Amino acid sequence: MPSLQAHGLGDVTSRADAAFQSGTPLPPALLRRRSEPEELPFQLSSELADAPAMIGQERAAEAVEFALKMRRKGYNVYALGPSGTGRHSLVEDLLRRRAASESTPPYMCYVKNFAHPQ
Repeated sequence: MPSLQAHGLGDVTSRADAAFQSGTPLPPALLRRRSEPEELPFQLSSELADAPAMIGQERAAEAVEFALKMRRKGYNVYALGPSGTGRHSLVEDLLRRRAASESTPPYMCYVKNFAHPQ
């Protein structure tokens, strides 16, 4: 992959650090990096591996993992946070992974059909 120097950005990290330390505004070239499609080591995004978990939610994932290890009645998981932050997706993903690695429980669930009781 061509270096940032090839794009005329020089050593972006040290230039950005120097600008930050001195309190001077960053030049526009340091605010965004352009990538040419031919520089990328893949053709389609479907070729990429899935992200390991929700980015930035390591503590939340650890808390849910800890909760899933509680093997007694009376323990629940409560996920709090603003709407659209992925709470449901995180918990569901961790539950699905855990369920896939365990045997199917021997429980059966009976649902009464109140409209047509037998």
